[in-house]
Amino acid sequence: MADRRLLNTALPPGHAAPKSRPRVGEADPLPTEHTETVLTPEQRLYDELRATFAKLERDGATRGDLKILARAFRELRYAFAVFKPLRRERKVTVFGSAR
Repeated sequence: MADRRLLNTALPPGHAAPKSRPRVGEADPLPTEHTETVLTPEQRLYDELRATFAKLERDGATRGDLKILARAFRELRYAFAVFKPLRRERKVTVFGSAR
């Protein structure tokens, strides 16, 4: 009878009832394992750039083509850095030829 009274007593204040364990199978990924990697839109673009450069190598791009691409990327990167503080400002482009 004493055992029955122990089962029906409430827990002391501040103590929670034990939680049940989740049922996890062998095929279920662990919390630290990721089944899919979530890529940001920027990460997808970086992957696309890497794939394009890998294709250039696979296709056997000439040294001259690679030099043009390398120089263009350096200049674009520099231009992005120069104009970054002015990204929200409106700009005017003037083009003309001096003949």
